[in-house]
Amino acid sequence: MLQFVKFGWAPSWESVFSFIDPEQEPELVPVPQRQLDLDLLKQFDLNWEFGPCLGITRLERWERADELGLNPPLQVYDLLQHHLEDPKYLNSLWHEYPL
Repeated sequence: MLQFVKFGWAPSWESVFSFIDPEQEPELVPVPQRQLDLDLLKQFDLNWEFGPCLGITRLERWERADELGLNPPLQVYDLLQHHLEDPKYLNSLWHEYPL
């Protein structure tokens, strides 16, 4: 026969959520556009549909994928074109890791 023991240190759900006021709207925190851009580029890096990204820039990878007819996102291309001098935009996640 199974027995369940209530531990004295375990909080109840009521005490865990007692600080939440259901009447109050959650506060929206603005996210800088740069962070949104870099998150999009990170997703591009992680998408293997467009081929490997080691040893080349994001722009080179985008152009290669386009030449191969893989339809990489135009939004990524636009971002890269507007930030040609910024290494945070041009280099993939794994740029600093040795090959």
